[in-house]
Amino acid sequence: MKSAARSFNDNRRERLFPTAVRRMESAAESPAPWRKTQNGEIPAAMFQLRFSTGEILAFTYNDVRQVRYRDAGFVQVLLHGMSKQVITFEGRNLRELAELLTLGLIRWVRESDDRDVDHPESGPGVVAISIDPYIDE
Repeated sequence: MKSAARSFNDNRRERLFPTAVRRMESAAESPAPWRKTQNGEIPAAMFQLRFSTGEILAFTYNDVRQVRYRDAGFVQVLLHGMSKQVITFEGRNLRELAELLTLGLIRWVRESDDRDVDHPESGPGVVAISIDPYIDE
């Protein structure tokens, strides 16, 4: 039994996949309020919205029909699932977020909290995320 335990210790994830572990650690240190799919990762089937209240909602990329980027601080995602909805991201420097959403490379997006004071003003930031029913115009 001791030999089996020793073989498990020798084959830990850090030793088998050293680059994947380093990639996950560097993604956690990213200044952007979102996490994108890294090179070599399987593309995400869903993306999460992480609200400042602690609530987390997930949506499938299959329901995304349109990504609308109006200016540097406004991105809308139109979803056509069981019901039609619009997700609105408001903030600053969101061009990269819009591009990554259209490619299906976003894992999660985090809404900023009032306690986030160490984030630079020149970097991207998501101030508010809202979900509303879509009304055909």
